[in-house]
Amino acid sequence: MINILLDSLLFYFSYLIPKNNKLYVFGAGDGHDFKGNTKYVFLYCVNNLPSVRSVWIVGNKKLQADLAKRGDPVINKYSLRGFFTILRAKYLFIEIMPRDIIYAGVHALGRFSYVQTFHGMPLKKIGNDANDEKKGIAAYTSGSSILSSIVVCLRNLFKKHFLYNRYQIITSSGPECTKCYKTAFGCDKIIETGFARNDIFFNNNIPISVKIKDIVSIKHKNVISYIPTFRDISSNYPFSIQDSIRLENVLEKSDAILCIKKHPYDSSLSVPVNSKRIIDVSSLFPDVMELLVQTDVLITDYSSVLFDFSLLQRPIIFYCFDYPDYVDFCRGMYYDFYKELPGPFADDPEKLFSLIENLDSWFSKKSYQKKYQDFNNRFNRYKDGNSSKRLIEYLSEEKNLKN
Repeated sequence: MINILLDSLLFYFSYLIPKNNKLYVFGAGDGHDFKGNTKYVFLYCVNNLPSVRSVWIVGNKKLQADLAKRGDPVINKYSLRGFFTILRAKYLFIEIMPRDIIYAGVHALGRFSYVQTFHGMPLKKIGNDANDEKKGIAAYTSGSSILSSIVVCLRNLFKKHFLYNRYQIITSSGPECTKCYKTAFGCDKIIETGFARNDIFFNNNIPISVKIKDIVSIKHKNVISYIPTFRDISSNYPFSIQDSIRLENVLEKSDAILCIKKHPYDSSLSVPVNSKRIIDVSSLFPDVMELLVQTDVLITDYSSVLFDFSLLQRPIIFYCFDYPDYVDFCRGMYYDFYKELPGPFADDPEKLFSLIENLDSWFSKKSYQKKYQDFNNRFNRYKDGNSSKRLIEYLSEEKNLKN
């Protein structure tokens, strides 16, 4: 109720308080994280835009203290200063929804300019496209009660007919991403700047909070990261206890460690607690990009990180053990999964282990390398580490935003 009240006050005062054209406000993860495209645009502005005051908005004191210790300009939104900073900002940079910065976030009413940087090139359907399918969390016809079904239905309608229209612009990684966003968000206010979070792959001066070599005592040659996507409904576990024992041996043979990064909304994934080579790094890497840049081999399923990671031109293994159930009950796909992704694919643990053991043989094949490079070029328009710069330069030209 307090959050709703604060949002209502924001709405009212936004028409009375003048904007400061030299004030940009950034947020992520409902105000509880420092990650995503907004993080990297923020870091760019702090380091390269002295004429603009850039502020990171948080909703908890721990994150505020952590960022302040780093020396980053940060304000808690649950303060008078935070409230008026939001009101005065020229742009509000978000990566999920307006509640990254504002309070309840149930609406985006008021005189605000939202820059939606979103959080990835979609493989699985999102926004309006996911809602129209009525699967997973968007399935209001199979709710546990009439009331919950009505709530989900109204939420989907609200997003489709109102919320998405409130975004000043939406950033995209290239033509394929733009095509998906147009139907997902139902608008044409999309600019192809590349994703700011990918700047970390090209700029060595971007700091990394946690180094894998500092948290792993065992010697290793390769870092393999398993980063699955969020599942709208409960799914089978990817590894049994027996599989984990076998995996440990495969990793030892390959002189590798496996870092498991759970999706922020999925805490059910089981990770062995006494393994030397299988490590749960979920809490250590709230920003997945800091893990990706230190990863030699990526194992994923339907997560958008596969598009980011391809920029590094390192091996990707697609572990799609529950593909039929996923597309039937969770989300549909924008692309033919087995045809348009470079592969290789594994639908059971043994196939996955074989791909890990024979990594050099399949990854070095010329036919595979061409397929991989074609995929990279198709889905990543830019490969230069200047995505944050392009976005800020676009925003600085007022003529681009008149419509």
